[in-house]
Amino acid sequence: MSKIIRKLRPRDYWRIGEHESWFTDLAAEGLHLTEMGLIFAKFTKGEPKKTRYRIEIVKNKEITAEQKGLYVESGWDYVTRYGNFNVFSSPAELKAPEIHTDPVEQSYTLQELDKKFKTNAIISVVGTLISLALVSSIWFIDATPVLDLVEGYIISQIVLIIALLYGSYETLQAAKSIRILRNTLLEGKPINHHAPWQKGRGISLIITVMFFGFLF
Repeated sequence: MSKIIRKLRPRDYWRIGEHESWFTDLAAEGLHLTEMGLIFAKFTKGEPKKTRYRIEIVKNKEITAEQKGLYVESGWDYVTRYGNFNVFSSPAELKAPEIHTDPVEQSYTLQELDKKFKTNAIISVVGTLISLALVSSIWFIDATPVLDLVEGYIISQIVLIIALLYGSYETLQAAKSIRILRNTLLEGKPINHHAPWQKGRGISLIITVMFFGFLF
């Protein structure tokens, strides 16, 4: 049985080029992607291979068997998905043609996701502002703030605020990044499939540790 290895993902799941580059680099070390999670990715330990990875965004999240067959005919095997992001791989020696050869055409695959992320960001920010207003009003109305602090009520509220702010930050970053990527494609510039991921993964680790440190 192949050994399963879990690794912390690079920061921000919507950074397509960074993830493609990360998957390729790990395959060269003998770690081959099998599954993506919210924080971690699963790999099987095997022989080092030169493998190309591409991420395809599908509106309905789940890609159909017929669509998978079309990709296979072009030399790309379906690996896994996370949300709207579907991952395909191909041995480098096969020299399979790119899934997308026209950046402008590829930009239209991001159109629905762009709208979705924008809506999520607006809802998240509005919800956070309302929650902050409610918590702040409780602090001002409460006549025993010191007692609440001692008993831990204020601390729990602070943790809630931090969680809400972090969530809003993430949704805003997602909306901003997808919009920038879409505009870049519209300019005729393709995705950098070898984008550096090391810095993003380090930042992801720091943010994750800090976030859970505040929670616990």
